[in-house]
Amino acid sequence: MKVFNIDEYLNERGITIQLGKKEFLVKDIPFKVHEKLQEEKSQKEALKMLLNCDDADLEGYGIAAVGVIIRKITENLFREPSQEEASKS
Repeated sequence: MKVFNIDEYLNERGITIQLGKKEFLVKDIPFKVHEKLQEEKSQKEALKMLLNCDDADLEGYGIAAVGVIIRKITENLFREPSQEEASKS
C-alpha cells in the first residue's frame, strides 16, 4: 500500500518569498487566504495574510509584483511532481 505524506509534500513544495531584506516561507494556502483571493480587489490583503506581513513590507510593490508573487506561490505548490518525486510515492 502506498502512503502519501502530505506534510512531506508541503515541505518539498514550500517557497520562500524575499521582500527587501525579509524572507517569508509559504508551505500552504489557508482557506481564509483563498477566499480573500476570490474577492476582486483583495489580492494585496490576501498576500499580506499569506506571508503574514504588513503594509510596510509591501511598500514600493505594485499590482504586478503582488500578482507575480501569488502566481509563483500557486505554481510551486500545485506543480506536477518531478520524476524523482513521483518515484518516492
